[in-house]
Formats: sequence, C-alpha cells, structure tokens
Amino acid sequence: MPLGEPGGPDSEMFWDFGEELKLHGNSPFKNAPCHVNCDCGRFLEIGNNVFVEYIKTEKGFEFLPQKNVDFGGGLERVAMAKNDKPDIFLIDVFVPVLKVIENLSGKKYLNENKPAFRVIMDHLRAATFLIGDGVFPSNKDQGYFTRRLIRRAVRFAHELGIKENFCAKIASSIIEAYKDVYPNLPESKETIFSELEKEEEKFRNTLEVGLKQFELNKICLFIAY
Repeated sequence: MPLGEPGGPDSEMFWDFGEELKLHGNSPFKNAPCHVNCDCGRFLEIGNNVFVEYIKTEKGFEFLPQKNVDFGGGLERVAMAKNDKPDIFLIDVFVPVLKVIENLSGKKYLNENKPAFRVIMDHLRAATFLIGDGVFPSNKDQGYFTRRLIRRAVRFAHELGIKENFCAKIASSIIEAYKDVYPNLPESKETIFSELEKEEEKFRNTLEVGLKQFELNKICLFIAY
C-alpha cells in the first residue's frame, strides 16, 4: 500500500462447484494442485469484503477516524452459485439466447464453439441495452462502443456459419428475458431492432468485400510464390 492509502483486512467468498469439475474434460489444470485461486474452474469468487480501518503513514498503519466495510460482489456470479452452474453463460438469462444461436448456426455450445457463442451473447446484450438507452451505433462518442460491439458479434457469428442477419433475433430473446426488470426495453424494441439491423447490414457488406479481397490477395501471393 502506498503512503496515505486507506485499507484493512479482506475476506473473500468463494463458491465450490465440486471436486469433480477439476477433472472435467481436457482441462490443462486437471493434474495441478487445486486451490481457491487456481484456474481449473472449480472455485469462483462471488464477493469480498474489505474492512477499511487503517491508513498507511510513514510511522506504519494507523486507525482511521471513520471505519467502513467495502463490499464488492458479482450479481451474476451469485446467480451462478445459486444455480450451481460453473459457466456464467448457462444462467437463466442467457440460456434462451444460447438456444437461438444454436438454432441459427446448427452448432452446439461446446468446446471450440464456446468463445464465439460467448462474444455474441455478451456483446449483443450490451448493445441491446445501449440502444435502449438511446446510444445508437455511430463513429463517435458512446455510439462507437455500440458499433464495435455489434460488429464484433457479427464477425464471430460469421465464424459459426451464420450468414444472414440475426442480431434482432438475439435482441428479441434478450428483451424477453429482461422485460420485467427493464420495461424500457420492450417499449424501445422496434428502435432496437431497426438500429441493429441497419448496423449489421452495413457491416456485412463491408465484411464480404473484405473477405473477397483477402482471398484474392492470398491467391496472388500463392501465384507469386
């Protein structure tokens, strides 16, 4: 801790998904010693408390005149623990979205497909909420984040073999999952669908041109070689 920094003892809370998880599949950690901070997937930190009661001075640690508890926790991590699901993308708000991607791609949420599924679910959920709050895709300010999220999701969907526009279908499932807690989403759904479709269409055209140019360059390079 640097001088002047407040702090104190810390307690960390972990959920144990079971010893058998460490040995699951082809985990590179299955033969390594297991502990709460390892990466085998057995343990998940769901929260921590920092009991802020000291300040570091040149003389050492001294008591603060005002003490407090700083709690940090992950809501969706708690949901993982509650449902005993070691994968955050298998909690209830994501499962319907996952099924839509499986139906569109003809692929399952397994092994090498997981990274693409996760990007699509995470990014399009964020984009749906951003557009619902009036942050439309653009080249500047916050809108640039919305654009990047959508385009990255489309690129990973392309890797799964999804060639047609799909973002609005994913957004529909997301809105359905959150409608009771976020009523602004169903109220804005037509705008959300429209903005997603426009951005997806625009990027798909760019993506197709780019892929054709890439393949052409590869052919030219092969001939030159």
